[in-house]
Amino acid sequence: TSLPLYASCFWGECQVYVCVLARMLSACRSLTPVRMLPSTSRVGRRAMSSMRVAAVQMRVSDDSEDNIERAGELMARAANEGAELIALPECFVGRYGVSHVYAHGEVEGNSGGSALMAKQARELGAFIIGGIIEKTRTITESNILYKSMPAYGPVDGPATLTNHIVSYRKVHLSRTDGIPSESDAFYPGTAHVKFQANNFNVGMASSFDLRFPQWLSHYGPRGFDPCDLLLVPSAFLNSTGPDHWDTLVKRTALDSQCYVAAPNIAFDSTEAHPLHGNTMVVDPYGKVIAQCGREGDDLAIADVCHDRVKQVREEIPLTAWLE
Repeated sequence: TSLPLYASCFWGECQVYVCVLARMLSACRSLTPVRMLPSTSRVGRRAMSSMRVAAVQMRVSDDSEDNIERAGELMARAANEGAELIALPECFVGRYGVSHVYAHGEVEGNSGGSALMAKQARELGAFIIGGIIEKTRTITESNILYKSMPAYGPVDGPATLTNHIVSYRKVHLSRTDGIPSESDAFYPGTAHVKFQANNFNVGMASSFDLRFPQWLSHYGPRGFDPCDLLLVPSAFLNSTGPDHWDTLVKRTALDSQCYVAAPNIAFDSTEAHPLHGNTMVVDPYGKVIAQCGREGDDLAIADVCHDRVKQVREEIPLTAWLE
């Protein structure tokens, strides 16, 4: 009499295991595939808990060919110093200002700054981000321009294999009384943008976005998917820079409890409305860990670390309080 009972129990356990296995397989099939770029020999050389980041400062003139050439040289220099992610300023291809934007517009990936970044990301084995004047591809939107920041990643394979990861279109366009402003020439973007770089969650913003902490909070510990690093390619004016730039970048790092890399265009006294320079990288505690001077081409290079982000968020657990 015990044998049928044993067989019945054994069969019941098998049914349970089969049911659990079926549910696991069903859950796996329902996951959305994540697009990953094939790695190169350079990616992953350093420990996955840290990554070297370079914020590029550039003097930008009307000579777009010279700007692009110097940008390439600065990226190569950053890679030689171990940078695995390189961030260029906003509008690094041509002189900043509403009167100049149409001359420097480009279709993303076809030419100009975006083509350079795609090429350098492939050749240097680094993630590269920078600001361009994006012209839309469609005929119906032929006159629409965006302040865009495309991101490119390292990839092995034929040149036809794209290494474009994502693009951020600047959401908050500046308006300054008394001078032509971005909102006179560009359409705003509408979305937060994030991507993965060497196991780091990287968010994207730009210049005037720094003045909107509620919008930036999406990237912080209260956000749906908090960032470890926030990139802020900028063309920040010197008229407000001395009083606002350092404060805004540091506050963003403190509020988001993440690293902030803020590449800015260098100060040039010949400009009608010069930019501020002072490119910087700030840690999650608001400490400046790398910074350029006000003038000239330069690099601010620093290592960002998962452990530091975790430490700050545990010491000051902002998620423990209700809004």
